[in-house]
Amino acid sequence: MMSCSNDKPSVMNITNEALFSFLEKLYTDVLQIFPSSHIHLGGDEVNLKCLEQELIKKNDSLSKVDAHLLAKGHLGRYFQRLQSMITTMASNRRVIVWSDLFQNSLN
Repeated sequence: MMSCSNDKPSVMNITNEALFSFLEKLYTDVLQIFPSSHIHLGGDEVNLKCLEQELIKKNDSLSKVDAHLLAKGHLGRYFQRLQSMITTMASNRRVIVWSDLFQNSLN
């Protein structure tokens, strides 16, 4: 988790490799409980500014523009990896996301 300001941590840190172990366990349970042919992964209301701040904290020579571009890349890879994980666990499920995800990746 990471925080977007001085608040308590409130956002998943998609750059943290340990997150994917947790998500694999979570989606294993979700896929067993909900037998739908589709699974919605969200993708709307993603706070890229929070990730940008986190990236700048790790590399203070990073410009805001570069941090924004890096954050977009991380977001795209996160959802690609999540989709791959889910289709590996349940190939009969169709993964769907909000269109915001595509708009975030293109802007």
